[in-house]
Amino acid sequence: MLAIGILAYLSVSFAGPEGMARDMGAGATGLADPKSLGFILESPATIGLLSRYDLGGGYVFGPDQIRRIQVGAVDSVTAPVTLGIQYQRQTGLPQANASELPGWVEPGEDFINPKSQSILGGALAKSWNEGRVGLGLGVFYLHDISRFGGDVGQLNASVGASAMVAEQFTVSASVAHLVPYASRLQPLAVKGGIHWGQENGLHLASDMRISFVENGPSISWGAGGGATIAKQVPLSIGFERDQVMGHDRIWGGVGWTSGPIQLDYSAGFTLQTSSGIEMWNGLSVMVHI
Repeated sequence: MLAIGILAYLSVSFAGPEGMARDMGAGATGLADPKSLGFILESPATIGLLSRYDLGGGYVFGPDQIRRIQVGAVDSVTAPVTLGIQYQRQTGLPQANASELPGWVEPGEDFINPKSQSILGGALAKSWNEGRVGLGLGVFYLHDISRFGGDVGQLNASVGASAMVAEQFTVSASVAHLVPYASRLQPLAVKGGIHWGQENGLHLASDMRISFVENGPSISWGAGGGATIAKQVPLSIGFERDQVMGHDRIWGGVGWTSGPIQLDYSAGFTLQTSSGIEMWNGLSVMVHI
């Protein structure tokens, strides 16, 4: 099976929880979930493991007036070639980080760094052994506009692999941001995940990311799971440690599913911040055709 997907990544200074609401509720995990639309961005080989035709979109809002929209689709039904598309845009008013600060400060000047990012790309994945093993290559473009960083466009690439090692149990691994010139906005990262799920909605997952930022490797991870009540109400809970931003988040999610449609809401609470507990919210819809 051949798969074409989309990749997108946020800069370190503008990062937040990854994925859509369905993923965030379980600790922002989903790198190895072959049913997720939120991680076409990071795990292109995984979308080639299942035959499906899915459409979806999500909206995330959090501290620093961060707002993110994300839409995507995967089609592996109408042809032997699996097609995936995704677009992501994020805006916000974060504080500038150390690498973005100017060399001088005007009296009374603040360090709010208005930002917007749009990310679009494509990936090519090939699977073998009836979709049990897959390899993927991604190429993507990031357009970043900010007060201190100016207007920057960067082309980058990632490679990945995924496998269904047992019934309903998948693993994935990828190396992201291979182009060295883009390290300020998109540092080299090694990512991996595991996912176990049943048709009744019971699932467990864990992801890990090692980002090679300016001060050395930084390890972030998440873990979570969930179950579906009465075949219509998916519930999830998870924990995420974002070492790049220095935050821990506790997550929970609830949804509603009927036939081919699934709606999800997730809420996350960020601990260990100077302003106290901060809240993230996510909404998403997915349609299985």
